Amino acid sequence: MRSFFDRLAVPPTVLALGEPTHGESAFLQIRNEAFAWLTERGYRSIALESDQSAGLIADEFVRGCAAVTLDRALAEGFSHGSGPPRPTVTSCSGCASGTPGGRLRSA
Repeated sequence: MRSFFDRLAVPPTVLALGEPTHGESAFLQIRNEAFAWLTERGYRSIALESDQSAGLIADEFVRGCAAVTLDRALAEGFSHGSGPPRPTVTSCSGCASGTPGGRLRSA
């Protein structure tokens, strides 16, 4: 990611990353590292491909539903897998005020 961004004169306001295959655990790890890198640089909206029923679970977590824990959101909220989580990142410290539980808000 760093070498890609170093080549750009201005960082993009919208960035799309494609997934070459589903179910590849190495890609999930790389994707999660890329998301962490992007959020550390100010990106706050990230969209993932997922089926509707899994997406609803992730959405409930984002909205602050007490019935959906982080562990459940990671296990059931992504139809193509969430990959191994970063244990030190469980919420967004830079989220806008009023967001339930300090979590990112869904669109």
